[in-house]
Parts: sequence; structure tokens; C-alpha cells
Amino acid sequence: MKNTKLILGLILLLLAHFSFAQIKISGHIKDELNGEDLAGVQVYLPDLKKSVVTDESGNYLIENLKKGTYLLEIKATAYKSVVRNIE
Repeated sequence: MKNTKLILGLILLLLAHFSFAQIKISGHIKDELNGEDLAGVQVYLPDLKKSVVTDESGNYLIENLKKGTYLLEIKATAYKSVVRNIE
């Protein structure tokens, strides 16, 4: 019984560690000239093949990423695409 509690404790400790190792990328996209929020903009991480679209307020969130450097591409109809490296 004591070994079972020890193993369970170690598993919970590892799960807690891995949950802290995950990061997220979030942001808000708006028109630079008039300040209007941009909905439906594609935010893409090509290295991971992960993509999201901004909500009606121009917000986006990409979760469950590992710490590192990523290439971020932002594309919207009638706007110039933006590509950035982010850490």
C-alpha cells in the first residue's frame, strides 16, 4: 500500500511538472490605420502545422506548446501577410 501511494505521488508530481512546461501564444490583431479589430485572421505556426482564426474581437490563442522559438504567420484577405519569429 505504501508503494502505491508513492507511485501515485510521483505520477501526480510529474503531471504537475509537465503542465507547467506547456506554454501558450495569444494576441490581438487589429488594423494598424483605423484600430478596427480584425476577425477571421489566420494565425499559423508552420513548423507545428497548427492554425487558429481570430474571434470577432480579433483575439487568438494557441495552447499546449513547448518552450521554444516558433515561426508565426498572420494572413488576412486584403492585408499584407506578416511573418515573425517568436520565443
